[in-house]
Amino acid sequence: MKAVSLTYKNHPLTAQSILRRARESRGSLPLTERHLAEDRHTRITDQNHIGGSHFVRQLARDAGIGRRSRVLDLGCGLGGPARLLAMWYGCHVLGVDVSPSRCEDATELTRVVGLQRKVAFLCGDFMRVSRPSDKFDVLWGQGAWDHVDNKNAFMRRWIPSLSKGGRVAFEDSVLRRQPTGKDEVRLLARLSTIWAAYIVCPEDWCGVFHRNGCSVSFSCDLSEEMAIDCSQMLAAIGRLPKYPRSERNGFECALELLHRGVLGYARIVAVKG
Repeated sequence: MKAVSLTYKNHPLTAQSILRRARESRGSLPLTERHLAEDRHTRITDQNHIGGSHFVRQLARDAGIGRRSRVLDLGCGLGGPARLLAMWYGCHVLGVDVSPSRCEDATELTRVVGLQRKVAFLCGDFMRVSRPSDKFDVLWGQGAWDHVDNKNAFMRRWIPSLSKGGRVAFEDSVLRRQPTGKDEVRLLARLSTIWAAYIVCPEDWCGVFHRNGCSVSFSCDLSEEMAIDCSQMLAAIGRLPKYPRSERNGFECALELLHRGVLGYARIVAVKG
């Protein structure tokens, strides 16, 4: 988690940069969560994950989120998906993130768009922070759980927060196959360092869910969509001055590994028995 905090310490997506971009386009008009979440030209949004708001909508649909859902977003970052869920469905979301600055920015962005009655945040390490006493209908993980090295211990710790019949709604980068040759091994190691990630195959994730009392009800491969998203992100970065080189390097590594068939992107929904 220390590596994750360092990764986001100087990240280009912050409350300040997102609000600046949104206000430049809106002027004095009020901002909504959609204005924070969507911008095709610069990609400076609060959706720091593959697929943007479109993937949030799809994952919410596959997980059956509705107005009465109680969602626990583990690794919420800037809180973008949490706010979209609250805006679209009227549900309540609690986000947990290890980075104090991200939690502060998430709280500020939530206040700006007036969703603080629906969305709240808790700052802490996944494996150490006190678990909320409430039960939740959905454990949400979007582009965040790759940061966890011991995935079984992580899920074992949080499944008790899920009500019986509740769903795990998960999507992230995965390995479609093991790297072969020094070049692929080097590329994957470099990407893992840049993203502070421990990337495993979809079967490993399904095994983690199964061992912790959940049955997989839905899964799909979104690797082609990830390749398109990475290409679009690189194009957007090319139009922006002073964008961190490490961010560009990460997307370049990811795109090369996607083209080689090593890296992929998976969505999995599992139900607690």
